[in-house]
Amino acid sequence: MTNDEGKVVDRAKRVDRYGYSTQEEEKLSKAISNLEGVNVNSISFNAEMAKAHHEGRKTQTRRLIDPQPTVEKTLAGEDLLYWDDQQFRASKFYGRSPYKIGEKLWVKEPWFETVCNECMNRDVVYHAKNIGNVEVEDMWKSPESMPQKYSRSTIEITGIKVEKEDRGWVWVYSYRKVGA
Repeated sequence: MTNDEGKVVDRAKRVDRYGYSTQEEEKLSKAISNLEGVNVNSISFNAEMAKAHHEGRKTQTRRLIDPQPTVEKTLAGEDLLYWDDQQFRASKFYGRSPYKIGEKLWVKEPWFETVCNECMNRDVVYHAKNIGNVEVEDMWKSPESMPQKYSRSTIEITGIKVEKEDRGWVWVYSYRKVGA
C-alpha cells in the first residue's frame, strides 16, 4: 500500500467512525478523543454568541434561573433568596446552579448538515460562520438538535455567581475553552 492509499484508508476510517468529514475534522477528532469516557453536559449558544465564543470575545454566559427564587431584603440591604423552602444569601446561591465549577460542557450552536452524493462526504455548516447568508437562512437547525460529534468546542466552568437583571435572577457563568 502506498502512502497516499494509507491516507485515504485513514480518512475513510475517520469518516466511518464519526459519520461525517469536514475541514475541521482533525480538531474535532482530537477534541472527541480527549473527552472519551468523561461525562460531559452541553450548553446552547445562538449564532451571535457562538461566533463571539469561537473568536475568543466571549468568556461568560448568563442563564435565567428557572424557577425564579422569591426574594427578601435583610436590614443590611442584602438579598435573601428562597428556593424550595431553603434560604440562601445571593452571594452563596451558586450552590444550586445546574452547572458546577470545573464542569466541562460541549457547545451547541445553530447548524445543518450537507451531503455530497458523489463523494459520499458529509459536511457540517455552522450559522456562526454564515451570519447574514440568505442562501441558507431557512436551513438552520436548532442548537438543541446538534449531536455532540458536531460540536466545535468544549468549555469548562471557572466561576459562578448570581445577579439580578431586568428579566429576573440569572446565573452568571465564567468559562474557558478547553477543546477544539
